[in-house]
Amino acid sequence: MVMKVGQVRAGAMSMAVAAPMRRALARSWSTSSGTLELLQQVASGQVTPEAAAAQCRLFEYESVDVFAKIDTRRWARTGFPEVVYAEGKTTEQVVAILRLMQQKQPEATVMATRVTTAAAEEILSHVPEFTYHEQARIIGPSVDQVERVDSQVSIDACRSLAVKRMLKLIFGRVSVLCAGTSDLPVAEEAALTLELAGFEVTRLYDVGVAGIHRLLRNQHVLAKSDVVIAVAGMDGALPGVVVSGYRAVVITPTLIKALTIISLYQGGLTAAPVIAVPTSVGYGAAFGGLAPLLTMLNACSPGVGVVNIDNGFGAAVLAELEKWRRQLIMEVEDYHSNEQLKRIAEFGRVNAALLEEAKAHVRSVELQLRQQLELEVARIRQSAQEQLRAMQRENELLRAQLVAMRAAAEDTQPDSPMMSVCDSDEPSATTESGVEDV
Repeated sequence: MVMKVGQVRAGAMSMAVAAPMRRALARSWSTSSGTLELLQQVASGQVTPEAAAAQCRLFEYESVDVFAKIDTRRWARTGFPEVVYAEGKTTEQVVAILRLMQQKQPEATVMATRVTTAAAEEILSHVPEFTYHEQARIIGPSVDQVERVDSQVSIDACRSLAVKRMLKLIFGRVSVLCAGTSDLPVAEEAALTLELAGFEVTRLYDVGVAGIHRLLRNQHVLAKSDVVIAVAGMDGALPGVVVSGYRAVVITPTLIKALTIISLYQGGLTAAPVIAVPTSVGYGAAFGGLAPLLTMLNACSPGVGVVNIDNGFGAAVLAELEKWRRQLIMEVEDYHSNEQLKRIAEFGRVNAALLEEAKAHVRSVELQLRQQLELEVARIRQSAQEQLRAMQRENELLRAQLVAMRAAAEDTQPDSPMMSVCDSDEPSATTESGVEDV
């Protein structure tokens, strides 16, 4: 059976209602007629496109004979693809599942976990393009091959390589710690899974609490980590020492021992999420990993996430989901930022339209005022010309009247010496003598 990373738990009542509905939906769209019916419901408005897309994502799978159904869209829903859990499967089953995964989900990393050395030789004879990582007990692509594919194919077809590399730099750094060398298989399972998923992994091995100075010398590595996976058997005390609510100071060999002790009592060594992995390493009272599991579950320091015993793969998936969660947060923030930019652009567009309308109105009013001014000037000019012509006519009449009056005066005035004298321009001797005579 193909291992499932996570399961959705619901109440009995909700499951009783949801399960028949899901089975009906699976039957309704898993055939060509059901798909056509679903599309017709979308076209008629009975089902929204979002709901139809959700149904398609929920029930997409590929069958491998009768023994497996591959969840080809799990990576789109959860952020991590389905992986083959090889333990308990025959070689033929593992090979068939791997081949179908390669064919149906080329954008995802195809791998199988818990593969023994004997089974790996037989599996690789059928699929030689894979690599067996013996210490991690994983069959999958080599890390170099993942890097080559990373430069060609994006995990999300909607994202460019530049964006993917940026996301890896932002939250792709994981530190994998193990308390002792005996814990290496579990730690390597987690580390290799993360590397195949595109993480930048730093390994800090054999740093258990029995020699805490080995861990303190590498505190600067923990301070730069986005997620920390702590693998430990025996008493399982390592995760509780590592976890913290904030980043502590970096311990260097030059600092005094008292400062080191104070740093520990401040709460731990990193502010990153810590995923604790108990292992079955230990003596009789360890009860095959149960003792470290209980220690981690009862850790005094809050914020420790605990997975099952020897479950390095589960810890890696949990770290990947943390990355996916942050990526979704970024996408939501980008969506809101884009919406704000859209609103700003729409506001600017509306304002630009209003500004153009205002300019057009100003131009229209200016044209109307200019036309009115020209009409008023023409009217005033015409009125002035008419008044001038009237005044000219009046002047002509007055001049004519004056000429007539002068002519009439000349006609009515008697012809006498006095008038002659008055009319004469120069005085005569007679006049002067006459005056003198008088």
